[in-house]
Amino acid sequence: MARAFGCARVVFNDGLRARQEAHEQGLPYRSPEQVKTRQLIDGVVPLIDRLVGLSRLRVLRPVTRQALALIRTLRH
Repeated sequence: MARAFGCARVVFNDGLRARQEAHEQGLPYRSPEQVKTRQLIDGVVPLIDRLVGLSRLRVLRPVTRQALALIRTLRH
């Protein structure tokens, strides 16, 4: 049991240190999950932009609607 709590304490201290370093540098703290989410959004936005541009083509309209519905779902 002590070993498990020791591991948890190490993980907590690492996270605390990362937050403190970000604060000292005047930066917002970003967890690894937040960084991955931001990378996903940054990669998807140009793709959605292209799909919206191509939505004038009748064949791609359903795909565009699905992509926009997905974005609306993720935003809420």
